[in-house]
Amino acid sequence: MAITEGVSPAHILIPLQYKLSQRKTYPISIGLNRGALRVSGSARHKIVDKWYRKGILIASREIRMGPPTTEMLHDKAVGLDLRPLDEVAGILGAAQLEAARSVLRVGPALADGARAMAETLRGGGRLYYVGAGSSGLMAAADAQELGGTFGIPETRVRILMAGGQPTSAAMPGGTEDEAFGLDTGLAELTAQDTLIAVAASGATPYTLEAVRIAKARGARVIAL
Repeated sequence: MAITEGVSPAHILIPLQYKLSQRKTYPISIGLNRGALRVSGSARHKIVDKWYRKGILIASREIRMGPPTTEMLHDKAVGLDLRPLDEVAGILGAAQLEAARSVLRVGPALADGARAMAETLRGGGRLYYVGAGSSGLMAAADAQELGGTFGIPETRVRILMAGGQPTSAAMPGGTEDEAFGLDTGLAELTAQDTLIAVAASGATPYTLEAVRIAKARGARVIAL
């Protein structure tokens, strides 16, 4: 589905070709805008909100294309650059506390993930960390701590980051939408291994493709 130029993400035009019982074909353009449904040509061709053809009900529903909450501006960030520094520090600190509290709600799932990682290492498997952008940096930081903190050999840990790991302050842009390098990076992935997928939105194409490959090979997947 392509968004027509000049149309906001919340207002999508979907061209449809629908054959009526008279075997005539009419183009139908449906505009979906926050619950408001508009059918162009409906008055002319007497098309109602629902069409029946060969006993199949075709209904239209709202499709929202807004960004995930992780990509939206926080309501408390408005005018942040104009506020006193101590107030800004308080806002940032409160956000960190909120994030930390969310961990308490997923304790059992975290325990399952830790157990899977331990079983993988005991069984001779490898841990594959995958992410893009800031999520990729967090994944890499966690992976690089395993050797010094727990004595896990570096050969048992792999790090895959969209666009490759940066060697300077510059971050590669746009690479999260591509799966380039995954075929090579996951070439040795087997059912003995575990893949740790890190994504703030949960919808990063690069990371999701890695998950698909891992599942196809029978590897365990931990999604953060």
